[in-house]
Amino acid sequence: MLRLFVLLGVFVGFSYQYEVTSFYDLISKTGNWSHCCNDRFLPESVWHQAKHNTDLCLERFPNNLHCFDHCWMRLFEILDRKERFIKSALLEYLGRDVLLGDENDWKKDVSERFVSECLQQLSNSSGQCNPDARSWGVCYWKKMFGACPAELGGGTCKF
Repeated sequence: MLRLFVLLGVFVGFSYQYEVTSFYDLISKTGNWSHCCNDRFLPESVWHQAKHNTDLCLERFPNNLHCFDHCWMRLFEILDRKERFIKSALLEYLGRDVLLGDENDWKKDVSERFVSECLQQLSNSSGQCNPDARSWGVCYWKKMFGACPAELGGGTCKF
């Protein structure tokens, strides 16, 4: 089964212990991430773009996960001409002012730090279909799910 990196999910009102081998398994096996955090992260406009990018990139790269991930990030325009991440572009989608919730929401306190920490862990590979898109996504979402408060289901996923 093709495992996808997708920024969006459908949130439902329950959580349980769910073991996954990667963020991609979580999305492809469940269709949502409420098992890791029953909280909405992103506005509808980002979800719509994510669905559009997923459809296009699946069509272009149905059997190559690195190329799929790279295509997906490219369509969000968060990669530069050398195919490296643009931090300011990432923050347009995951920054404090974009994430849902009130001013003191837990997500707003950690997201920008996690964006930076995960960018620092990359190999800075250049070129099409490099593994950094996948590596960054796994790093960021593992940190976000790990930071999710227990009352919202945080700590229920094992990666």
